[in-house]
Amino acid sequence: MQLTSLRSTNTLSNHLPTPPSSSPPPSDATILSTSLARSNALSTALTSTNYRLAGATAFLVRDPSPPSETLLGIRIESFTNSQFGAPHYLILSARAPLNIKGGVGPGGRSLSLRHATIPPFFNLAGLAVKYLPVGIPAEKQRLDLLVRELRRKLAGWNRRGEVLQRVQARINNEDDGITGGISGRLGLGKLSSVRWDEARLNVEIEWEGMAEGGKGMQKVVGTVRLREDGFVDKSVVVLYSEEGGQGKRNGRGQRMRKFERILKTEGLQWLGQ
Repeated sequence: MQLTSLRSTNTLSNHLPTPPSSSPPPSDATILSTSLARSNALSTALTSTNYRLAGATAFLVRDPSPPSETLLGIRIESFTNSQFGAPHYLILSARAPLNIKGGVGPGGRSLSLRHATIPPFFNLAGLAVKYLPVGIPAEKQRLDLLVRELRRKLAGWNRRGEVLQRVQARINNEDDGITGGISGRLGLGKLSSVRWDEARLNVEIEWEGMAEGGKGMQKVVGTVRLREDGFVDKSVVVLYSEEGGQGKRNGRGQRMRKFERILKTEGLQWLGQ
């Protein structure tokens, strides 16, 4: 019977937050406008993502300089490593083709490149000559093939960068247990450096370690030529031995053809695993 006389000093109201008395509850109009704004933001984000997944989108822009013509913009996207790469843009103008005397030629308007953010090693000028020849109507030019080839090149460039960055990250990791797998497999030293050109097609890789018998150091230098798809096209791997650890190479190197064959079949991907 004692239970019936007990009263709790911690009621439910003590655990609920007390709304500030100075802020009135939002009105229905405020709630509706907030919900509508969030819905519009979500719709815009989904639309943008869908456009990016399409790979290439077109839009119109107005040139602010006289004669303020309308230009055609192309946005090219590439997707690798579960994320979008930096977008690249083509800006084209449509002008009437000229005849050899400088007059306006027959046919429709012709597309020509005005601006671009494409890396220079892709030889955009040569691709424009191939797909957007001067003096013929846009209907007979092949802008679609130009965009398709550029997107393929950009996707390959990003994939090669992903592999090379993984190799670089492995070098930066100082845990010998991670880099020791290569040494155990091929008798190489520690993976010490990787360098590549802007196009990510020519790569130089170095390994360093003690020479056999503990006399001096050895260095393995691999020069690799990649294809656009990231696979190895050609490679030359040479083992150098240094005299007495003084940093002088003996001038002769030994080709490591077994390693060259592994690079040819497995590529650089396994170096970054």
